[in-house]
Parts: sequence; C-alpha cells; structure tokens
Amino acid sequence: MKRVTLSETEREVLRQSHKSALTHRERQRAQAVLLCAKGYRLDQLSDIFEADRDTISRWLDDWQEHGIVGLSDAPKPGRPGKLTSNAQSLIVQALQTPTPNLKPLLQERLKKGALR
Repeated sequence: MKRVTLSETEREVLRQSHKSALTHRERQRAQAVLLCAKGYRLDQLSDIFEADRDTISRWLDDWQEHGIVGLSDAPKPGRPGKLTSNAQSLIVQALQTPTPNLKPLLQERLKKGALR
C-alpha cells in the first residue's frame, strides 16, 4: 500500500493544480495524489480513474520524486509545428475577437504574411 504524506502547502498546490492545470491529465493526477493522501488505496484509485494500478503508482512516484512538475506530461516527439509563435499569438488574438466568420479574418492575415 502506497502512502503519500502532504504538507498544507503541498495540499494547496495540488488543489490549485486540480482546479486549473492546463490539461485534464494533470488535473487528474493531482486529484489522485490528494485522494491517496486521504487514505484511498491503489485499487480504489485505479477504479476511480479507470487506470491501471501501475499507472497510478507511477503518478505517485513521480509526485514524490519531482513534486508538481512530475504530474505534467513529458514533451512529445514529433514534427515541429507549422506556425511561428508570432503566428500563434495572432490567431489567439483573432479568436478572442467575436466574429461571425473567422475564415475571412485568417485569410486576410495570411495575405498580409502575418501567419508565415
């Protein structure tokens, strides 16, 4: 049976991560660590999260070894993205502006060369 002991600061960090982490997987892992600290067993956590016991055990090990950073996914290999960071930020800005049709806006920016 794995046990996790948390300080109040660690509990608060995990609560914040459970509420506002960027990915569902990080939020799920934070919740698993919190529940383990409350006394839930690996088989119970496995049922709750529908994950293998070994997976849950690895989440807990990663927490104990690396802290909150250990709950994040590692970078995935693969081809680099097609858009530059500048282009990505322009798209984010465009998405924040309400418009009935986004396609003409993006085509206009493409013609200006802003997204290359």
